[in-house]
Amino acid sequence: MQPTSLPLPKQLADLIEAKRWPLSGDDVNMQNLRPYLIDSPPAWTVGGERIVLYPSPFSTVADYAIHESFWEEFAAPTEIIGGLAVPIADLGIGADAPIILEYRDARDSPTVKRLKWSGDYRKHDNHWIQLTPSFDSFAEGLDLWNVDWEAARIRYREVLARDEARMQAEAERKWWQAWKKTP
Repeated sequence: MQPTSLPLPKQLADLIEAKRWPLSGDDVNMQNLRPYLIDSPPAWTVGGERIVLYPSPFSTVADYAIHESFWEEFAAPTEIIGGLAVPIADLGIGADAPIILEYRDARDSPTVKRLKWSGDYRKHDNHWIQLTPSFDSFAEGLDLWNVDWEAARIRYREVLARDEARMQAEAERKWWQAWKKTP
């Protein structure tokens, strides 16, 4: 997938440079498994929804639509211009509710929108709704400058190592049990 040539909002570029934004797919997995990074969800989330931020480089909806039918089938494609919309987040595994920067009205100050499902998956009557008028207000609402990504990455690696050690010990225990039963 080709990175977008659309200009990132300055605050998003600053967050990325300061490592206050996800750096890799591992950071996405960490957010899905450990949703405590963003302490309190903003008012525009609905019971249980949580924000999962995507790492850069970002691509446009048009680029995603080439490989993923979701964007043409469910993502209200007539309400956005795919080449002027950049997914930056979603509401977690299974939500199918991307959050985009939408550049249609202003190339230097995109609005932030999310896909709102109609409630009936068969109707495909979903719509894009504005969350915030700018990325700055989105970042402020999530208090992104205060998310301690490095501490979260350390905790996540510790949990993965502990889980791996636990799985290894269980495998060894099962092997010894099977060996003891061998005549």
